[in-house]
Amino acid sequence: VMDALSYGKMHKLFDLWDKDGDGYLQYDEILSGMRKYQEAMDIDESVQRAALVMLAFDENSDQKLSREEFALALTEFANHVDVNIQELIDFLVVVSILADNTDEEEAYFKAISPQATAEIQLIQC
Repeated sequence: VMDALSYGKMHKLFDLWDKDGDGYLQYDEILSGMRKYQEAMDIDESVQRAALVMLAFDENSDQKLSREEFALALTEFANHVDVNIQELIDFLVVVSILADNTDEEEAYFKAISPQATAEIQLIQC
């Protein structure tokens, strides 16, 4: 789906979002990454969008995204908003490096993650 350059950049973005370094993006990591470019959005809407990403692209229903599932999510998003995938990834890498969520937001993401993950799991079953 992606050319080699885009795929390499996507891996860098994935690594930036994968805070615990386990090779998967859990709900709180997805929400944290998405929130950096959705600052103007209501936080509840960001919470819902992160859950929708998980539901739409978690192909094996393990409540986390692999690198391949993440690549599919980025590609679909780029197509949906009619943006070049390389430009989208470049933008998200820059935003991920330069923008920081507040400590309060990060604590909130971690606090709601277990419940959100459990609800996602119920929907997936």
